[in-house]
Amino acid sequence: MLNRILQSVVTVIGASFLIFAAVFVLPGDAIDALVGDNPVSPEVEAALRARFNLDGSLWDQYTGYVQAVLSGDFGRTTDGRNVSRMLELAWPVTLLLAATAWILELVIGLGIGIASALLPGRLVDRLGWALTLLSLAVPTFAVALLLQHYVGLGTGLFPVAGTRAGWPMAYILPAAALALVGFGSTARLTRVSVANTMDSEFVRLARARGISGSRVIFSYILRPGIIPLVTHLGVSFAGMLGGAVIVEAIFNLGGVGGLIVNAVSRREGSTIVGLVTILVVLVAVINIVIDLAYRFLDPRLRTTT
Repeated sequence: MLNRILQSVVTVIGASFLIFAAVFVLPGDAIDALVGDNPVSPEVEAALRARFNLDGSLWDQYTGYVQAVLSGDFGRTTDGRNVSRMLELAWPVTLLLAATAWILELVIGLGIGIASALLPGRLVDRLGWALTLLSLAVPTFAVALLLQHYVGLGTGLFPVAGTRAGWPMAYILPAAALALVGFGSTARLTRVSVANTMDSEFVRLARARGISGSRVIFSYILRPGIIPLVTHLGVSFAGMLGGAVIVEAIFNLGGVGGLIVNAVSRREGSTIVGLVTILVVLVAVINIVIDLAYRFLDPRLRTTT
């Protein structure tokens, strides 16, 4: 596990540098976006670049940025806003949205997948297959717009913009948009995994010993059957953090999505790098959690290093 943590640290450092380098080589920067077509003297422009640490080489800018971040300072935007404060307000919204969507995907996907595996060829199996294909074919933004118009505006039961209503009301529709797009893969993987486990020799032996059907299902089929899903579910949560950008923009949630859009339009590289670097850190943490979940579900892995 220590090796895994060290690998994650190296990955985060390497990813942050690559992101910083990608932003560095793009034409223009935050000062160009701030000045626009207005005539500015070379002295003023040089002072602005020095203020925002944009006058050095790639390595100088990166090392200065890392030193500031390690001290908890993500800098300021060109209009004077504190980036650390912006991140503090935006990330909880995105994390809460992704967590809500992940729980919905987990409940819907596992439920349909398990029911389809236990009742093959029945109505629930055919319905699950149809819903799976539909979820894989429809893009996230289309589902979000449909839910916003027909469920939000049509029924008036759910807010269609902002987070003023709080959790869960303000997050139900955007989270459902994220979950409905991803639950298809979870449902199909669950069905295949559980169906394969049902045909295992240890399951047949358990039934031959007269163990009750409910115990066979929960202890001998479902627990080992969901082990292959751990990686998928972890990657799915990480994907929702990225997919939340689009949904947040549609529902105007004020999360990371809005910050990224504004940072790109203003060419504020430090803000972009900060947002994406935190996302990389979260993905690395998710991978470590996946390893721990594997060890919990499969005792054979607990003896390995």
